[in-house]
Amino acid sequence: MKLQYANLTDQCGSFEEYDGHVVHGLVTEDNKVALATFIHRRSAGLQTIDGATLESGGGCRITLPNGSDHASFSVGMLLSSMMSQKFAAIFGDSKLALGGGKTVVFTHNVPEVLGDVRVNEVRQELWRAFAEEILARINTYLTSFDMGMTREDLEYIACYAPRGLVIGHRDGTDPSPVTADGVLLALEETWRMYGDDGDDVAALYEKQTFALQGIGNVGFALLSRLLERGVRHITIADTNAQSIERARRLDGDIIRVVEPDAIYGVKARIFMPCAKGGILNSRTISNMRSSTNMIVGSANNPLAEAFDGIRLYRAGIIYAPAEVANAGGAIDVVCNATGKKSADELHRITDILRHVYKESDFFDEAPSEVINRITRGYIEKLRPAA
Repeated sequence: MKLQYANLTDQCGSFEEYDGHVVHGLVTEDNKVALATFIHRRSAGLQTIDGATLESGGGCRITLPNGSDHASFSVGMLLSSMMSQKFAAIFGDSKLALGGGKTVVFTHNVPEVLGDVRVNEVRQELWRAFAEEILARINTYLTSFDMGMTREDLEYIACYAPRGLVIGHRDGTDPSPVTADGVLLALEETWRMYGDDGDDVAALYEKQTFALQGIGNVGFALLSRLLERGVRHITIADTNAQSIERARRLDGDIIRVVEPDAIYGVKARIFMPCAKGGILNSRTISNMRSSTNMIVGSANNPLAEAFDGIRLYRAGIIYAPAEVANAGGAIDVVCNATGKKSADELHRITDILRHVYKESDFFDEAPSEVINRITRGYIEKLRPAA
C-alpha cells in the first residue's frame, strides 16, 4: 500500500465540529484517506526528558470498518477538541497543559490494516508512514494509546518517529491502568458528594450495583479494580466476545453479562461507560433514569450532544464530566514524558471534580456545563493549531 501526505484541513472547514483544526493526512493511490491527525490547539511548548518539545497530544484510534469519511472526520475533530478541554480542566494554564490532538485510522477505506502489526505488512506500512510523514512533519505532537491500539503498534511507530513523540511502548508507560485509577478517584469523589453515606467508601463498592460498558484496555483494568475493592453486583457488556470471556475469568460468579444494547436497561445505581462516545442520549437516559443516579466512566465524549448533560442533570443523574473522570491517562502521558510521577498528580482529578460539583450545586447548573465554562478561558489562551 503506497501512501502519501496530504493536508486535509480544507475538507473539514464545513463540519460542525471544526474549530480551527489543522488536519494532516495519509492518502492512498486512489486518493482515499487512510489516516488523519487532528490538531486543535498548541501550547507554548513542554520539554520532555527525551529532548522533544511538545505542543499538543492525543491518542491514535483505529475506527470500526463500517465507518465513513464523514464520521471519521467528525470524531477526529470532536475528540481532539475534547483533549484540549481535558488538558485545560486538569492542568489549567500551567506549562503541563498541552493543546488537543487525535489521530484516527479510516479503517473503512483500508480494512487490510486490521490484524497483528507483527505479521501485517500493510499495518506496518501505515505506521511507518504515520511516523515519517506526520509525526516528523508536526514534530511537536505526542501520541499514545486509544481504541484498537496495542503496545506492539506503538513500538513500531516509535521505531520511525522522532524521539519523544510516542508514549506507551515502554514498560510501565501504558496509560490504561492509570486511567482506570483516575476513574475510581472520580467515582469516590462523586460518592462522597452525593452518596447515601459519603464517608463510607467501602459501602460504595460492597453494597452498590454497577453496570460497566466496554471491556477494552481501560474497562478491563477498571473491572479488575472494582472486584478487588469488593464489588458484588456488576453487569458488563461488550461487542467483543474475547473481551467478555477474558472478563469472566476474573470472577464468573459475580460478573453478569448482557447484550451490548441491554446495558442501558440494567438496574444499576452506577453506570460506567468505557467504550465508544455519543452513547448518552434521550433514549438511553430514559432507560437508565429509573435506577441509575451516577455516571462515571472512561469513555471519551459519552454525551451524544451537549444538551444531554443538562438532560441527565434534570433527570437527577449525577454525571462526572468525562474530561475530568478519564483524565488519568492524559496525566500519565504528560508525567511519563516529563519525568514526573503520575501518582503525585492524580489528585488533580478529585480537586477539579469537587470544584465542579460545588459550583453545580451552588448555581443549579449541570456539571457538564460547569466544566465547559471553567475550561473555556484556558483554551482561549492556547495558540491556534495553524
